[in-house]
Amino acid sequence: MTQKLAALLCLLFCLNLASAQQSFSLSPNPVIGTPIDDTAVEALATFSNLSSSTVTFQWTRVVLQMDPDTNCILPVTDPYLHWVPSAFRKNFTLEPNQEGPLGLTLYDFDQTGCCAIVLMKVKRLTPPEDSLEGIYQLRDCQLLADSEPDAPGIQLFPNPATHWFALQHAEKVAALTLFNADGRLIRRMEARPDQHYPLITEPAGQYYLVLENTRGETLRVLEFFKQ
Repeated sequence: MTQKLAALLCLLFCLNLASAQQSFSLSPNPVIGTPIDDTAVEALATFSNLSSSTVTFQWTRVVLQMDPDTNCILPVTDPYLHWVPSAFRKNFTLEPNQEGPLGLTLYDFDQTGCCAIVLMKVKRLTPPEDSLEGIYQLRDCQLLADSEPDAPGIQLFPNPATHWFALQHAEKVAALTLFNADGRLIRRMEARPDQHYPLITEPAGQYYLVLENTRGETLRVLEFFKQ
């Protein structure tokens, strides 16, 4: 468990999470799921508005890994509602110093043993805009490769990208999966020898790139933008 938490915290650091000056928080972060019964695992955190004003927030669920991805569902619980599994982005408002739950439940009704790793991005819609990201782990998926200490050195350029992007120090990368900001899988690619990848058909916007090694373990999650 200590190694797993260390890996999760490394991922949070690599995602360039919120600074200490933020007026809202998510605790704990990362969030480790707890079994409810044989068919459900819950990962629950507390989201807090630390400011002295009423603030509107928006959460977005990005499924980084679901294995297998055919039988399990991942509904979100925010401070007001337990949403249907198809809801991937919603707004909510908190009063000054108000807090509430922000969590995920993994339902495995067929008891396939599925696991999930989810990125929850929360954005402040009331100016000044800001955001934070939380990692939720529901059951024990492979996350970061502990044997790849140089993986955090991987870099993506240019950012923002236009028609292509490239990776540096990515010798350990065997596969790449591209998600849009809504968590929809855009495409999966094998690593190219020149580490240059086209972005011809993708529209402008925000993307997440999940990098895996030859064992299917996640090395890095990179956020970038296309102009």
